[in-house]
Amino acid sequence: MAGSILANDRDTLAAFRSEHLGMGRFTIPVEAGQTYAAVLLNPDGTQRRIVLPTPQTAGFGLAVDASGKESIRIFVYNAVPQITAPRALVLLAHQRGAVCFLAKGNTGRRSFSVNVPRSKFPVDGIAHLTLLDDAGNPQAERLVFIRHQRELRISLKPDKTGYKPREAVTLDLRVSDAEEKPVAGHFSLPATDAGQVLAEPGARALLSHLLLSLDLRGYVEQPGHYFDPTNADAALHLDHLLLTQGWRRFVWNEVLSDSLTETNSRFLVEQGLAVTGTVRRPNGKPFEKKVGLTMIATAKNKPLAFLTGEADAEGRFGFYDLDYTDSTTVLVQAIAGKGNRDGVIRFTPVPVPTVSVIRLPFDPLPLGPQALAGHQKRTKEWLDIERQLRLSNATMLKGMTARAKKVDPFEGRQMYGQPNTSIKLDQNNLVGAMSILDVIRGRVAGVNVSGSFPNYSVTIRGISSINGSSEPLFLIDGMPTDLQGILSISVNDVEQIDILKGAEATIFGSRGSNGAIAILTKRGNSNYDYSQQKNPGIENLNLAGFAPVREFYAPRYDQPRPEHIRPDYRPTLHWAASVQTGAGGKATVRFFASDAPATVRVDVQGAKPTGEVGVGEAFLLVKP
Repeated sequence: MAGSILANDRDTLAAFRSEHLGMGRFTIPVEAGQTYAAVLLNPDGTQRRIVLPTPQTAGFGLAVDASGKESIRIFVYNAVPQITAPRALVLLAHQRGAVCFLAKGNTGRRSFSVNVPRSKFPVDGIAHLTLLDDAGNPQAERLVFIRHQRELRISLKPDKTGYKPREAVTLDLRVSDAEEKPVAGHFSLPATDAGQVLAEPGARALLSHLLLSLDLRGYVEQPGHYFDPTNADAALHLDHLLLTQGWRRFVWNEVLSDSLTETNSRFLVEQGLAVTGTVRRPNGKPFEKKVGLTMIATAKNKPLAFLTGEADAEGRFGFYDLDYTDSTTVLVQAIAGKGNRDGVIRFTPVPVPTVSVIRLPFDPLPLGPQALAGHQKRTKEWLDIERQLRLSNATMLKGMTARAKKVDPFEGRQMYGQPNTSIKLDQNNLVGAMSILDVIRGRVAGVNVSGSFPNYSVTIRGISSINGSSEPLFLIDGMPTDLQGILSISVNDVEQIDILKGAEATIFGSRGSNGAIAILTKRGNSNYDYSQQKNPGIENLNLAGFAPVREFYAPRYDQPRPEHIRPDYRPTLHWAASVQTGAGGKATVRFFASDAPATVRVDVQGAKPTGEVGVGEAFLLVKP
């Protein structure tokens, strides 16, 4: 984009042309009472006129010269009418919330400058320059990027100058600081086919993300451009970005008046995973007595974890700094006072992140004739080998029919054959039933239930009870019990009732001479899910923990395997999430090339424990 600035629609003050990504700068002299407009020249030859804001009669300006190696020079301009006594000015420089430099001035002079040593800024990254008046109000602000050239130096040395397809590649990694001292740290290392995985020009993701993107609002396009060591205009273009996309961290008058809202105590700094919630009475009111809590966490391949605590006066509780991976089952028990277990526990819902597309991605994949021909060749080879594998290993099997006995879920608890009568319990036959015998009453011919809870009498009419009826045999999940044992079971825990008479009950010998009543409970079923069982004062919760570490799969061609017959055109040849360098700053990485004759790009990024960041890159050539 190009254009010019006009004063009063007739005098041309300056011409301008944008640079990287449409950003740039220009300087014009302005006077009060004048009007200014920009005339833009579009690529198609058309023009567009934009009226610029009317200049203010008074104000302040900041300019920065950051070209010096030892210091940066800050210029302060003011156009305050000299009617009253000079007003004090304070120039504040801060970085990442820490004050780095303070300078004083006043409005008695139209301009003044300040030299700030680069050593005042402790780390690399964006610094904020704010001009405050004598009342503490911000009058101007400017962002500047500070770079001390303290990045880690990463070198990659391959064991050969070139490789053949499927040949082993060995890389020696060495990391040092700006003073060439070895660095121990953790680094990521992906090795990709440069023809299939296109890298952003000058991409230095970790460096640009930590030092630039985190401190700017909105989307930063091509952040690696500003850290490309081969780009002579990187510093200038970065300053254009800060002038265009700079932002205010907070409102200064609120800070100086100490009126900022305190951090809500409900949102603490996260040190790990947490389980939080409330425990109250069934009517929703908190308990007057202290509520003790016990948490049991069952994680995969880990011993049980026990934690105890108390709820506050409002019934809120929390277990913090938890560390578990994969899926974990958590059980929380609440007891109020000495033994009140009627508390209702409700866990705080885990927020589910939402994703919204704010910018449609555009990632073109340019393919020249040679690259397209190589892609088509690899695809044809892959399809030919897959087709041959299917034809060589294909065997037509004759049709067959599988027969098996249907597995009865109660078979392990039913020592008898087919019962005379079975009752499946559901919501219909549980209405008004205080015990199992109420369910049976009047539903089974030959079974007489008399009396009421808890004084029941049960008889089963049969051959052995013609001259006198007596109590039948009672069983719970195959185990003999008495009438009181039957009455102690809640009807909600029973799944099925079997009635056995006469010959069917003889399997129990003389004990079954008066018939048998077998109770099959839900808990006795091997498929019973105890996590669904609701007990007062106890609540279960399934949580997703940290993702377990997974090893990146890569073939080992030095160990022959049948699957190696398949073609190998992997876009990612190797991925090491954490390569650790020792005290000498060295490490070794080994992987295998694929079948594709290509250029392999190896990218290393990481940091040392004190925060210094480093990136490194190497290219390997694979030829047949």
